[in-house]
Amino acid sequence: MSGEKPVERRKHRRFEVQNDIPVILRSNDIKVGSVVDLSMGGLGFRYAGIEKPIGESGKLSILPDNDSFYLYKIQCKSVWDCRTGKDLHSFIGMRRCGVRFGELTPDQKARLEYFIEQHTSEGRKQASSRKTSRVNSSFFTNVVPENEQ
Repeated sequence: MSGEKPVERRKHRRFEVQNDIPVILRSNDIKVGSVVDLSMGGLGFRYAGIEKPIGESGKLSILPDNDSFYLYKIQCKSVWDCRTGKDLHSFIGMRRCGVRFGELTPDQKARLEYFIEQHTSEGRKQASSRKTSRVNSSFFTNVVPENEQ
């Protein structure tokens, strides 16, 4: 391989999240963790627990603490899961999981773009270079849609 870089297969640019942002993945069980990085096509998060089956479908929610933003019940599928090597106890391992988003609604796409602009350093740079955000922050509320409660 003599120093060759692996070929990047992602369609969307991946952004590293600046702070611990809670994420909940609901499938056959519930995983609660922190977003590590994300793109318009999926995200990686860390959690404590046992391995998540690859290919399992579920719904993902991103819920930052100090923001009126939320992303609620995004269809997704796990594409990889691995142990990070850092264990909380001998029976609970720290893991990292990657999920691919399913079809996003226009509202979910707008919210995800807003999240990238507000919670990643590269997203903030891109937003400031455009001088105006494509999404008005007053668009977001803390209220969960009635049909999602």
